[in-house]
Amino acid sequence: MRALIVHDFIVSNYYYGEYSFLELILKRLLKNVTYANPNNFNFSRAKLFNLMGKVSSKEKYIEVNIEDLNKESLNYIKSYIEGFDILITFELSSTSKKIFESLNIKYLDIWVSPIRFHKDIMFSFYSNKKSIQEKLDKFQISEKKLFKRANKLSNYIKNFSPLEINLTENSALIIGQLKYDKSVMKNGKFLTLLDFKNTLNKISKNYKKLYFLKHPLMKENEYKELFNELKSNGSIEFLNDINIYKLLTSKEINEVIGISSSVLTEAKYFNKKVRFLYKPVIPQKYKLIYKKIYKSEFWKTILDLNSEEKFDYLVHDNYLRYSSNVYYGYKEFLNDNHIFKTYQEFIDYIKFIESLDNGNNYILYGFGTLGKLILSLLDKVVYGVIDKNLNDNYILYRNNKIPKVNIDDLKRNDNLIVSPFLYNKEIKNELKDIKCNIIYYKN
Repeated sequence: MRALIVHDFIVSNYYYGEYSFLELILKRLLKNVTYANPNNFNFSRAKLFNLMGKVSSKEKYIEVNIEDLNKESLNYIKSYIEGFDILITFELSSTSKKIFESLNIKYLDIWVSPIRFHKDIMFSFYSNKKSIQEKLDKFQISEKKLFKRANKLSNYIKNFSPLEINLTENSALIIGQLKYDKSVMKNGKFLTLLDFKNTLNKISKNYKKLYFLKHPLMKENEYKELFNELKSNGSIEFLNDINIYKLLTSKEINEVIGISSSVLTEAKYFNKKVRFLYKPVIPQKYKLIYKKIYKSEFWKTILDLNSEEKFDYLVHDNYLRYSSNVYYGYKEFLNDNHIFKTYQEFIDYIKFIESLDNGNNYILYGFGTLGKLILSLLDKVVYGVIDKNLNDNYILYRNNKIPKVNIDDLKRNDNLIVSPFLYNKEIKNELKDIKCNIIYYKN
């Protein structure tokens, strides 16, 4: 199978670097996989618009009307994606989906899930290939788990981190959004709450108070524009820097309102009435999947691969939050500095291992969790293992026998990687008389 991993290049000029972990996974399973990046994928939206007879723009998002595409512009798009069995895409717009389907291009589209209160960032999947879409059902996380998680977070907030302001009973919450975002694009225009001013005025008659929560990244001039236009409605009160989950937990909030915000999708699990002024950021046909994406079984099943590769990546709770530095409204509940430091150490350790020269051969000291991780990263250059807990004379890894080595047998030119980096002091003492090249994560 030949696959192209690519962003929504027709509508957006944004490359999703935070998805790069998928490249690592898929390259282990697919012999022919291309990961589109600015260096190897030079699709030009300016050229596309020129072929369409339209004036281009340097905006991050530009909506393309499928009716405006002529034979030349369609052929230009096709030239970048033909020859692949499937596109593995990130956050496709409805326009791009229609174009791909008109060209009979099969894709598997992936979005960061709008549900951000779970144990880590999750992803939602959809494919226009029927066989893939049907298989995704098998791996979908249950609604029951999401309600349970929301309830657990609510109890934590009530008992340990309650809302610090008093709200009026029988109120509704309006969620602010960024002005220029793919989720608010409609017919070439970016929707704002001002497009729904009359609707909000009608809604306000049903509640004692409407609370408007500013998006944390909203520009000040955009906020002032909304404020000046909406303040005439005396029932609207403006909030800033209030944790969204504390508001969703509040019994005074009966309904959550917004254009397409991810918060509206989350609000359901906090038992709130929800009103989309436009539509959800991700259609319902997308399947929400959690940690199973880190297992070879998932990819081999949905893509119908015959690869002999078998893996199950060690991914703890909050791994993607910490590694990508993306927390949304959840950061306030990650207040354990020790855990954060450990995760940072772990991430730095992976980078350290990846920086080692693959041209050398190595012996591993320790074959616990980190030892197995090193083996997966260095692969064929590990030719021996030292581990007191190994009963056999070798370990079996990917059908290869890697022999057990005794410390006394180490030679001066051997490269020994010490894997359990949290115990460097004890190990250094044990290895103090060994003369080979010993590699510690931190000296």
